[in-house]
Amino acid sequence: MNYLRKSAFHLRLNLGIILLLFVAPIYARADSPEAARIARLEAEVAQNPDDLDLRYNLGQAYNSLAMLDEEDENEAAMEKALDTFEYIYERDPRRIDARAMVGSTTVLKARFAFVITKIHWAKKGFAILDETVEAEPDNAHLRLIRAANSSKVPGFLGRGDEAREDFAWLLAEMARSPEKYEDAFRRSVYFYAGEYALENDDESAVDLLRKAQATAGAKSLDHRIAKALTQAEKEFPESFSPNTE
Repeated sequence: MNYLRKSAFHLRLNLGIILLLFVAPIYARADSPEAARIARLEAEVAQNPDDLDLRYNLGQAYNSLAMLDEEDENEAAMEKALDTFEYIYERDPRRIDARAMVGSTTVLKARFAFVITKIHWAKKGFAILDETVEAEPDNAHLRLIRAANSSKVPGFLGRGDEAREDFAWLLAEMARSPEKYEDAFRRSVYFYAGEYALENDDESAVDLLRKAQATAGAKSLDHRIAKALTQAEKEFPESFSPNTE
């Protein structure tokens, strides 16, 4: 797949963990479901300020709001997510999940930054993600966070090896020990790995995306999975013929 075709594909799919770095941000609607969830979680955190798990959920909600489709991106939510995850990690350095989300949100920060600082923020975020995976290489959740981020940035940042390594590790690990992982996690792995395969003109995308579609999990992925499968049918029509279904 040539560079222009691949870039267009990135823009169409709009991954929910990290989008391409060099598109200008647009602010989110205040009446979105994510905004309503944030309001509820903020009230709960106000009542339980020492509950770091609750704060982590709030950080994830901010992060989700920051990474909506191109009409709804929100820089303020990104900053709040980053502040939340940094606070959690400062309070409890054992929370490597929060540290990984600091890295992920720092990569996202590059999307909103001035052109001359975009690469700085992306590299800083990936350094943190690499640090967390190096510390706990068998932590599937850390691997997924790094894989999803690495798979969606421009090629000149050189994250292809990490994306391939992490997706291969995750798929092998789920095959070895499927009972260890909830359906929602497995669905996310299948989707992000399938999307990455599709972006790289790899026919394994079809099977991975079908597995994502057949696995229970976050409803927020339904549209993205369907959209990716539509693209996969255009790329690999023979895999969708009656003889191969």
